[in-house]
Amino acid sequence: MAFEARFFCRTGRDLDGVVSAFVQGVRRRHDGAPIADGDGPEQDGYRYFRLQRDAGGYLDVDIVVDGESVAAEVTAVADETGAPSLDGVDMVATLIMSGADERVLRACWLTLQDDLAGIGWDETGGFATTLD
Repeated sequence: MAFEARFFCRTGRDLDGVVSAFVQGVRRRHDGAPIADGDGPEQDGYRYFRLQRDAGGYLDVDIVVDGESVAAEVTAVADETGAPSLDGVDMVATLIMSGADERVLRACWLTLQDDLAGIGWDETGGFATTLD
């Protein structure tokens, strides 16, 4: 079964700046993270990474800075009970993991939370979701 979480971030950066900060943060936290800058299709306002590619599992990361897409993601969760203020969110990252190395997930989670000012959310815990 796949695990999915979203991070609503206030970065103040363009896509290249967000991607650079994400890649550097993940590498700093997990030396062996199999990540390559720009791994995946490039589109305006969107970047996709697949961090683990072996038969044991995968961890996908979608980074979106496109204004309309970010606004739609924020609108979808803004009225939930316990939702923090999402004013100023300019980036949404989605982590999708199935059977991947949890150290890679931890590196991604902490980078999004600490380096990119991300507020975590998932379907079961809402905004109360945590890494542990």
